[in-house]
Amino acid sequence: MEEVIYLLHITDKSHLAILKDKNVTKHILTKLVFGEYIYLELESDTSDKIKSYIVLKYGDNIKPINSIVRDFSPIMHVDYTIKISQEHKHLLEKS
Repeated sequence: MEEVIYLLHITDKSHLAILKDKNVTKHILTKLVFGEYIYLELESDTSDKIKSYIVLKYGDNIKPINSIVRDFSPIMHVDYTIKISQEHKHLLEKS
């Protein structure tokens, strides 16, 4: 099953209400509160009803996860170049 992760931006203490919402809390696996953000990981078998409920009620505060965590994946020919030795070049040739 796929991960169910939400990153919410908190503008004031009233947005912490999601942590007291009984419809949501019984499905939370991981909860992190840091800075102005709440990171929630829900159980993978969480129903679509609960996911829709979260998006409808708290959707204005949901942010993409990569908005605070930059993608550090290397880019080929920018961060690295593949070098193939002579003994391995035959693996690239089409048969």
